[in-house]
Amino acid sequence: MATGDKKTCVLHSGKTPAQKAKEAAADRLARALRDNLHRRKAQARARKSTDTAAEEAGRMKKGGS
Repeated sequence: MATGDKKTCVLHSGKTPAQKAKEAAADRLARALRDNLHRRKAQARARKSTDTAAEEAGRMKKGGS
């Protein structure tokens, strides 16, 4: 690649290919972390609702006996 080509690339996009790759990797990481957080929150909500349901069933069983 000629030096002129690199300058043209930087002028058109404002970033070098290495900068674009680094930014893309950071974006992928951020997306993966966000998805992981959403998944963990959903799991915690599901766990809480099953714990609450089990607790309610335990109370009903104690109250009915």
